[in-house]
Amino acid sequence: MKQYRVVIVGMGKRGMHHATAFHANPKFKVVGICDIDQARLEAAAPKVGNPKIGTDAAVLAAELKPDLFCFCTLPNLRLEFIKIGIASGAKLIAFEKPVAMTSAEGLQIKQALDRSGIKAVVSHQHRYGEHYKKVKEIVAGGALGRIHTVYGTATGWAAHMLSHLIDYTCWFNDYADPEWVMAQAAGRGKLSDLHTSPDYIAGFVHFKNGVRGIYDCGAGAPDVPEVPYWWRKCRIGAQGSEGFAEVMTGGGWRAVCEVDRR
Repeated sequence: MKQYRVVIVGMGKRGMHHATAFHANPKFKVVGICDIDQARLEAAAPKVGNPKIGTDAAVLAAELKPDLFCFCTLPNLRLEFIKIGIASGAKLIAFEKPVAMTSAEGLQIKQALDRSGIKAVVSHQHRYGEHYKKVKEIVAGGALGRIHTVYGTATGWAAHMLSHLIDYTCWFNDYADPEWVMAQAAGRGKLSDLHTSPDYIAGFVHFKNGVRGIYDCGAGAPDVPEVPYWWRKCRIGAQGSEGFAEVMTGGGWRAVCEVDRR
């Protein structure tokens, strides 16, 4: 069985999650880890197979030439590490959301990846949870009838949560293309945060298949009282002519359907 060589940059909490998962999967071999904190590297290495360590990501990636380049760094460093991954010759670059902190940087990242032909994946791993998969199964199975609305709400702020809301609702809607989008943002209190965000953002998407997407994210979003932990107050769902199904990040799933047509 072929093993894919992995280099991981950033050995904080998220980086260790990724490194541990790669190390536990026989399809992957962690060949290098990087962090600017030498002590953190030395503590992490024995837990993931004692790969080569280094504090300079560009040097380490160029030396090890990984198949997969993964980075879990602060969000203001996205483009820099995308360029390092491309230069290393990696076939896939994996990184955390947000994709970028500005639309201009996001377009630069897309253009760089398009030119290189390298694939990229952003960490939206909730879809593999059983509660998320169950709602997708219900929606795809036709039990809701004709889908007319998808929706997502989260009290966490946008740079942390909004891409989750958009991606999973698009998943429920079979990734139909959008026809138009409108949104309004308010509040400057979180603009100084590393995950720079408005206090609240609300938006609508009209998809080409006629489905409407509705989104609330941030301090003005409605409560999800079924979920006690603030960061998990996230509700994502779909409504159709025969019922609805929704998932709550920290509270399972529920559905009401007139007829189960699966």
